[in-house]
Formats: sequence, structure tokens, C-alpha cells
Amino acid sequence: VLGVTREATKNEIAKSYRQLARKFHPDMHRGEKEKKEAEVNFNRIATAYEILRDEEERADYDYMLDNPQEYYAHYYRYYRRRMAPKVDVRIVLAVTISVISLIQYYSAWSKYDTAIKYFMTIPKYRNRALEIAKTEVKESQGKGKVKKSKAEMKEEQDRVIRRVIEENMDIKGGYAKPEIKDILWVQLVILPYTISYYIYWYARWLWK
Repeated sequence: VLGVTREATKNEIAKSYRQLARKFHPDMHRGEKEKKEAEVNFNRIATAYEILRDEEERADYDYMLDNPQEYYAHYYRYYRRRMAPKVDVRIVLAVTISVISLIQYYSAWSKYDTAIKYFMTIPKYRNRALEIAKTEVKESQGKGKVKKSKAEMKEEQDRVIRRVIEENMDIKGGYAKPEIKDILWVQLVILPYTISYYIYWYARWLWK
């Protein structure tokens, strides 16, 4: 197609490609029929150049010429490599798991924060926490010489109320306080240990 020998260098192949590309480029022809024929030839030239300028594809092409009986096997290898992702699958997998883990952890914290704010509005829990908060705020004021404004006192009081509720409320289920061990990355890392533990526990149960 490119008019070069099997021993042609990359420079010779590129030079031949440029000459033929200029000759058969569709824009160089005026008639509709000539344009279509030129387009077909131009695509063939471009495909041949793409194959011959790549070392692996050129080696596969030479192998097919030397082993025509492996025609179908050659095309299988060719399309498998063409369709294969250019990026290492392990990197893609690691990035995907990391993104899922971050979203999972952020979502869990968001749910937990929503639950805490909800309990802060319930009189039963808020009043109990408010008593502790007022005591702590007064003690902190007594120790410090600088007086705080009402807004600062309110902000500190809310922080204490939240802390008291967090320390005394044992939230379970989907709104529980997130832990690092619950994210996907950690779960995958400790998966072999988890499986081994359950196998050991089940074996002991059967033995008894």
C-alpha cells in the first residue's frame, strides 16, 4: 500500500506516507467519483501507516505474512490489543476504589451529622445536655479573664451540647458514627482476615 519494502526504516515509511497522503487526499480531487476513490485510498494508506509505524503492530503484520495459516489468530491478537485500555487496569481499579471510599466516608459523616443535629432539637436530650453545657461554659468563663459575647457563648454552648450528645448517644444503623474500618479500602484489605476468622469460628462450631 505504501510502496515500501519490509526492511524500510521509519523515516522511509513516513516519507512515503506523506507523499501518498498528499496525492490521495480527498481535497485534492474535484469530481464526486474521484473524491470517493481518493477517500478509500487515503484511508487504506492511513491504516497501513498506523500499523507500520508501531513496532508491535508491524511485528504482528510481518508474522502474519510469514504465517498465513494463522490468519484468524492474528486478527484476534490485533483487535485484542487495539481494544485493550491504554491505562493500567490496576491504576483504574485503585482510583475507582479510592473515590468510592471517599464518597462512602463523606456520606456516612453527613448522615451522622444529620442525626446529631436532630437529637439536638429534641427537648429530652437537649435539656439534659444544656444543663451540662451551661455548667461548663460558666466554669470556662470563671477561669478566663476575657468576657465573651452572647454570640460566642451561644456558639460554645452549642458545641458543648453537641459533644455531650455525641458522648452519650449510641447511634446505630445507617446513621452511626463512621469509622475508618468501615470504608471499602479497609474492608478489602482485611477481607482475607475476615474470611479466615469466620472459617475458624465455623470450624470450631462444627467441632463442638
